[in-house]
Amino acid sequence: MAKWHTSAEASEYLKDTHGVEITPRKLRDKRTQGGGPRYTRFGNSPRYSKADLNDWAENLATFESTAEEPTRNGENARGAA
Repeated sequence: MAKWHTSAEASEYLKDTHGVEITPRKLRDKRTQGGGPRYTRFGNSPRYSKADLNDWAENLATFESTAEEPTRNGENARGAA
């Protein structure tokens, strides 16, 4: 049976396993704003599976420079979408 992790456990797992430093508070923010790992709720408690944490960490966007980062309009500094 899969173990479901609290935000604190998920934060620790991401740091230890993937080197991704994200606080439990930032995970909470991403639950409301989007962009975080998939989660489910057990009552009022959000929980994360290792599979979803791994998938999210392995698919984080990486950039070689700030010119590649998307802007608010979805294009990068070079004008590409």
